Amino acid sequence: QLEALKKSEARFRAMADFAPVFIWIAGPDKRSTWFNRPWLEFTGRKLEQEIGEGWTHGIHPDDKARYLDEYQAAFDARRSFRLEYRLRNRHGGYRWLVDNGTPHYGENGAFLGYIGSCFDITDRKSAETALRFSESNSRFLAEAGAVLASSLDYQSTLKAIARFAVPRLADWCAIDLLSENPENPVPSSVAIVHPDPEKLKLAAELREKYPTDWGAPSG
Repeated sequence: QLEALKKSEARFRAMADFAPVFIWIAGPDKRSTWFNRPWLEFTGRKLEQEIGEGWTHGIHPDDKARYLDEYQAAFDARRSFRLEYRLRNRHGGYRWLVDNGTPHYGENGAFLGYIGSCFDITDRKSAETALRFSESNSRFLAEAGAVLASSLDYQSTLKAIARFAVPRLADWCAIDLLSENPENPVPSSVAIVHPDPEKLKLAAELREKYPTDWGAPSG
């Protein structure tokens, strides 16, 4: 029976090496024991470097704690999971993956660990980000258009536009106007907007202490 199990695992690994996805195996101690060839080609690392917890060094720092917490919680509960995270490739860049893990049991019902598969979803994530940005811009333009059409007081209108811009399009927004006298244009501050009142106060103080040089060739 043990020999049959070894042959079955060998056949699985041989097939997995030619699968168009990344496949991994972890033992009952949560430590990874095997990765297929596409995974190793993607990371540019050897199997000996990836097994155990070695592969976790490739997880993006912003995703690592979240992934490991959810992985361990699913492992302890013996439940399947689906997680998204960024993994470093052989060139040093990061790609988004969706990782599907499933508990693996032997014929006698003993828990053997997990088998997982990963797909590259970077293009999908980029499209989702672009769509969200486009939708945000569309909402901003619609709201800004409504403001522009609602009042003939240009100063009130510009203040409202600045408030719409933060934080939709920028972290902060300042609007200055020059007087209409072409011979002696005088600048005046119309609006300074920031979501943090303390930083807003600081910005106002800095603008007063270091006024804009309107004659400078650049900002």
